[in-house]
Amino acid sequence: MNTIQKSPARILVVEDESIFLDLYQAALCPEQYPIDQIEKKKNATNREPGRLHSEEFELTLCTQGDQAIEVVQSAMEVRQPFAVAFIDVRMPPGPDGMWTAQQIRNLDPFIHIVIVTAFSDFHPRDFSHRILPKDKLLYVQKPFHLHEINQWASALSAKWCVEGDLRTANQGLEKRIRERTSELSKAYARVQQRENENRALIENMPSIVCRGYADGSMEFFDDRIETLTGYSREDFFSRRVKLFDLFIDEKEIEPAKETFKQALKSGGYYKREYRIRSKSGNILWIEGKGKVIFNDHGNIQFIIGTLTNITEQKMIMQALSESEHKYHLLFVNAPNPILIINRATLKIRETNPAAEKFYGFKNRELIGRHFADICDINNESVSSVLSKMGEMHSGGTELPKLRHFCKNQAPFYMNAKACQVRYEDTDLLIFFIAIETTVHE
Repeated sequence: MNTIQKSPARILVVEDESIFLDLYQAALCPEQYPIDQIEKKKNATNREPGRLHSEEFELTLCTQGDQAIEVVQSAMEVRQPFAVAFIDVRMPPGPDGMWTAQQIRNLDPFIHIVIVTAFSDFHPRDFSHRILPKDKLLYVQKPFHLHEINQWASALSAKWCVEGDLRTANQGLEKRIRERTSELSKAYARVQQRENENRALIENMPSIVCRGYADGSMEFFDDRIETLTGYSREDFFSRRVKLFDLFIDEKEIEPAKETFKQALKSGGYYKREYRIRSKSGNILWIEGKGKVIFNDHGNIQFIIGTLTNITEQKMIMQALSESEHKYHLLFVNAPNPILIINRATLKIRETNPAAEKFYGFKNRELIGRHFADICDINNESVSSVLSKMGEMHSGGTELPKLRHFCKNQAPFYMNAKACQVRYEDTDLLIFFIAIETTVHE
């Protein structure tokens, strides 16, 4: 982008005759050129020069076309372009004005060119066809009046400045348009990506998306509702089937309605688990989630939500609960002492009731106590277990003849077995004490 100079405007003159170079100086720099010198040029111009308006121009004079091209190229490199160039046509022995003007136009597309000549081997029409654009080309016949040159320089340099301002404004506008277009494109891409993600989410999520209305009808967005319940989307939307009709226990209907009422009072969100019976008779656990959407008048517009089949999760949780209860009973009722120890701190984390009998401590006294208080951890086999836990095989490690201490510090010996486990990101050791092989000291 060219750097536009408001003042002074830079004017280039390409003329091989010294008398006309003086006239250009007289026309464009009247205050710097003596009045008596102007009077001597009457015969050259054949016109009365009169009093010229003083305006600031930065004038550069060249006597040959190739010299002018070098000057323009240098000006473009330092971003100080010329506003107007006055170019003579016949400048022997160098290149003519046509060639010179074409080369200058190639270097600077915005400079205004004025062809000034008395005799020409070219018709003015030839210049307008070969030195484009036409709106930046003028033709002046010699002899010229100094006022003509002064006025052309003033008008064209002003036009050049306005055009430069317009280009700068357009470039700024184009930049803002590009930035805004880029922002809109990115925003559109984000929207498209979000739509694709939402579409993929709806199509692949385990939940069934639905929309309910104040009249009790429900609209489902895919046919999985029929796979789940045995009833079609149309069955629900036409109200031939209502979700409450599928509830196993009528007692669950009122709590479900109450959950919905509470949602109306607290932001519109609700969540509820309930059981339904499918068309084929299968009992299913359903988790319903949703949000009530209100219109501008505060009335219910619709309810958007999901139905999720959580039957399998419920069965797994029930099985885990039963399993946990089973193993807890085994732990509590085991006749032999069982100690669960934090490997990092060697503090007792849990014991069973049998441990109270053999150690003489209450359970609450054992929990949190250091393992060394009730067992000789300097024993070679115990030290090995504590230092090489990662190498312990899955079946556990036998620890024969461990020295233990009762509450009264009386020692006794028992065989044991140690197993390693990891629970809640903690490495644990479980010691199973084999009391049936007790060895007395």
